[in-house]
Amino acid sequence: MVLIGLGMLGAMVTGKPRVDRADRVYRVSRATARVLGQGHPWILPDDESDDPSAWPPGSRVEVVGPDGSELGLARVEGPGPIAARIWARPGTEVLDDRAEVAARVSRALAHRRGLARRGSARLEVDGRRHTDALRLIHGEADGLPGLQVDRLGPVLRVLVSGRSGVSLVESVVEAVRGAADWPGGPGEVVEVHHLPAADRGQGPRVAWRSPPTQDWLAKNLDERGRLGVHEAGLRFRVDLGLADPRRPRPGTGLFLDQRENRACLAELAGAGGDWLNLFAHTGAFSVGLLAAGAQRVVSVDLSGAYLAWLGDHLALNADLGVDPGRHVSVRHDGRRYLATLPKREGFDGIVLDPPTAAAAGRRFWSVQRDLEPLVVEALGRLRPGGWLLVCRNWRRARGSLADLVGRAAGRAGVRLTDVEDAGPGPDFPRRKAFPEGDAFRGVRVRIG
Repeated sequence: MVLIGLGMLGAMVTGKPRVDRADRVYRVSRATARVLGQGHPWILPDDESDDPSAWPPGSRVEVVGPDGSELGLARVEGPGPIAARIWARPGTEVLDDRAEVAARVSRALAHRRGLARRGSARLEVDGRRHTDALRLIHGEADGLPGLQVDRLGPVLRVLVSGRSGVSLVESVVEAVRGAADWPGGPGEVVEVHHLPAADRGQGPRVAWRSPPTQDWLAKNLDERGRLGVHEAGLRFRVDLGLADPRRPRPGTGLFLDQRENRACLAELAGAGGDWLNLFAHTGAFSVGLLAAGAQRVVSVDLSGAYLAWLGDHLALNADLGVDPGRHVSVRHDGRRYLATLPKREGFDGIVLDPPTAAAAGRRFWSVQRDLEPLVVEALGRLRPGGWLLVCRNWRRARGSLADLVGRAAGRAGVRLTDVEDAGPGPDFPRRKAFPEGDAFRGVRVRIG
């Protein structure tokens, strides 16, 4: 359970809080001022705004519109698709960086502390480890732009996705470790700098903040360097990225943002039935469905490496009701798999969580073009009363995902009896007017 140590936090902010003001002025265009006024936290470059390369990345600047109106404080990204990220809105009292970061981390952890007491994110159930893999800080939504922090068992994984966040890492790590009690961890920190290639240089971009002891490594990492974590009492292995430190990746092999959906489908699978997991990745959905009581699960993925990882996950949970004899792994393109099945073969539930884009065979997969036809096929394979989970990871998508599924149902000739939102879990909060910050959009439907 995450417990906030308010006394520790208070010790970090001694005396009267000092309000910092930026001494640099960043003038932006009328169009940018309008977007910022609507609540969006990014400043994009344009010809009418100042050149962000005038300041080092991470610099705090006062943002003003063309009429001199105050638009808040921002942290500079520099040249690239994002020029700067809003740090504080107009009229907000802002402390010096160390104290401000501590306050924002404290608020973020207070939210996660509640999650650790209930639902799928509970840390312990009946004295056993339940879930120790969740997001602690989710970038802009938690007031720390360009930074994501995950708890992965005994490790904190700090993902730096923006230049403006680099200078904040030390304060964030200090605040997280100082303001929380961690049963069983985390005691070690891994930093992942997922930045533009021009910023990476020749050195490693994935590294321990302080190297653990050999005893710790032997105890916590397997022969592939993967770390053990728990979700809903099940065991999984995640890749911290240390084996290939010059190629940073945002993912670890376990999508933490899908935890709530896995829990929901596991509850539905308690009645048994046949389930299909398309684009199965490392099989977290499949493991959860089998453990809950699904009669049969078919996992489809084009990657042999992912299917091997899935097999490891099945073996790790063999004593928890996960019977490999009720599971089938199929190495195939998820787009085309349904067309290979006999016409009458159906399922009681299907998981459809495709990548945004991927190269497979002769034709490049595009979620914009190919998702709706695939949903039509999937709905046509559901038995009466069956469930379909559809996720869309394309953040620039226009139109409602629920509308897309509704159109697909009409084309498939099926009637939807239930339509439910199936977005990320509460440790991935959404920010109004900032769709780019959403991990994905999801819809769960049932047919009559």
